[in-house]
Amino acid sequence: MMAILCIKSSIPMLENIIRALVLITNIIFIFTGLARADIPTLTLDPQVGTYDVTDYAQYYVDTSRSLPVEQIITLADTGRFMPTNGSMDFGDRPAAYWVHVRVKNSEDTTADWVLNTGSQRMQYAAVYFVKDGQITSLQLDSLDQPFTKRPTPHRLLVAGLTLAPQEQVDLYFTYRSAKSSYFPLKIMTPEAFSRWDAHQNRMIFLVLGAILVLALYSVFLFFTVDNFSYVYYLVFIAATFLYLLHQFGFTYQYLWPGMPYFNSYAAAVFGYTAGISGLMFGRSFFEVWKISRYLDMVYLGLAGIFAVASLYLYLWPDGVTIGVFGFMFGSVSATLNLIVAIIRFRRHDPSAGIAALGWGALVVWGIVINVTSFGIFRIPQQLIFDNFYMIYAVCSLGETTFLTLSLFVRTRQIIRANHRERQNYIRMLEEEAKTARALSIALQERQAAIEDAARKGRLVESLAHDIRQPLHAMRLSNYGHNPAPNNITDEAIDMIEGVLTTAFAVAETDETDTEVHITEVPARNILLPLSLVFAPPARDKHLAFKVMPSSLVVKTDRRILMRILNNLVTNAMRYTEKGRVLVGCRRRPAGVGFQVLDTGMGMLQDELETATRPGVRHSTTGKGHGLGLAICQRLCDRIGAELRISSIKGRGTVVEVYIPD
Repeated sequence: MMAILCIKSSIPMLENIIRALVLITNIIFIFTGLARADIPTLTLDPQVGTYDVTDYAQYYVDTSRSLPVEQIITLADTGRFMPTNGSMDFGDRPAAYWVHVRVKNSEDTTADWVLNTGSQRMQYAAVYFVKDGQITSLQLDSLDQPFTKRPTPHRLLVAGLTLAPQEQVDLYFTYRSAKSSYFPLKIMTPEAFSRWDAHQNRMIFLVLGAILVLALYSVFLFFTVDNFSYVYYLVFIAATFLYLLHQFGFTYQYLWPGMPYFNSYAAAVFGYTAGISGLMFGRSFFEVWKISRYLDMVYLGLAGIFAVASLYLYLWPDGVTIGVFGFMFGSVSATLNLIVAIIRFRRHDPSAGIAALGWGALVVWGIVINVTSFGIFRIPQQLIFDNFYMIYAVCSLGETTFLTLSLFVRTRQIIRANHRERQNYIRMLEEEAKTARALSIALQERQAAIEDAARKGRLVESLAHDIRQPLHAMRLSNYGHNPAPNNITDEAIDMIEGVLTTAFAVAETDETDTEVHITEVPARNILLPLSLVFAPPARDKHLAFKVMPSSLVVKTDRRILMRILNNLVTNAMRYTEKGRVLVGCRRRPAGVGFQVLDTGMGMLQDELETATRPGVRHSTTGKGHGLGLAICQRLCDRIGAELRISSIKGRGTVVEVYIPD
């Protein structure tokens, strides 16, 4: 806040200094002009295209803006006009410039010329033709004159001049502006003016077209990376583009032809907008807050100061703020961005090095325009008129080109960084997926272990129940008052033996090596051992037992399949009191089925649904413990086989082990 107050308090002092310098300069020029009594006559030749009026012009600065043309003529006749080197620039002092040029047509025919001032933004401009003591005025432009009301609607201020043979005329131009400006007057033939104007337009459109293309490419870059610093750059490049359009006169001609007052201040509006947006772009693009917190405060403070100062465009119409603050702000902001760009480049940021070239081009132009605006350095009129704005356009094009190139490099850096982050994110997701799969497998294994423990708990409960019954019967036979017959004791012992045998079978099944060896095994190598093992027990039980021969070949684990069929045949013979047991092998769709058929007691439908669950009885004879088929189911799961059971109560059961190809 103190800094703002100090700057505000220094503005009146700066204004007084400029006023004093202008007054001293005017006094010197006036006394110097007294030594010159007359102005030479410029002889026009219609065949020559352009006339340099440097040696034929005298001018006077009207600080009161109220001198009539008669008084100006008197001053010119008494030699009180000051000779000029062609660049009528008095710094940032608003004033009315009176320019006196005496011309003569030396030809024998009437000829036409074009008076071209080369300027397009001013508060008031008029030309007075003095012939034979008669004064004819022609208003070129003013704050209340729309573009279409100009005598010659053109992007530059031009006026026509027609002279009869050997006719002489005195031209008095009055020119008023709120800014320091140049008034490079030239007299041209219409043909030469057309050629020069066409050449200028081609060059202007080339520069503006290149800037427009770069701006559109910047829009593409913004939507590519969605970085907010690009928004500041788009505002900056748009303001620069409009500033150039205004400097070359196209804005007043096409955008606001009915707003002459705004046209007088449009250059300052675009200049301040470009300066503030350029400052904010540099802050965001270079991430100044990461370099220094105090430097970031400087950026924000300058942007705030000049944003407030831009309000004086309408509150302080004498132009001091417009000129001084406008040029100083442009130079300071560009220099600050240049310094920060060099700092970032030294920290191995290639995009900052390219941006430094762009800001450097603007700094060079800022230095030139400041030294010329304050009269420290004067540029010849020829250079000013033909190349002044074009040089600025080239500097702006160079600045825009380098800044856009730096945006391109920064975009590639951001895209590569995003690609690396995306790859890291993908790798992180893959690791999380692996972890999730591992957790899922662990949970499945834990759930299977819980279910297995539950099955074993039910098995132990069933075994304990089955063992307690025969033991209780034996206790009654030994210690009771009426001892039980021996056949009951033998039956109880057989029951205990069966229970323990089944329990050992389950334990052996759980402890079997989980590794499965799948090979091609001929079916006869599996069926023949069954015929040899179970034929004698079948004869003892008076059962018809038959194994059907087969030539099929099956892919399975022979050891596990033998155990499955062994259990199935054992169950069939246990639950078959009369009839037969048949074992065979059949070709099935996409597989082979091993079948065990018996004519035993069979099972009901609800018994079939629980036949493979351990600890659940599926026999009404008291010989089963719900373990045989459960063991077979567990073994089938290991070799990828399917256990199929069909049964009719009282007629028999068919159990098939289906092995897919």
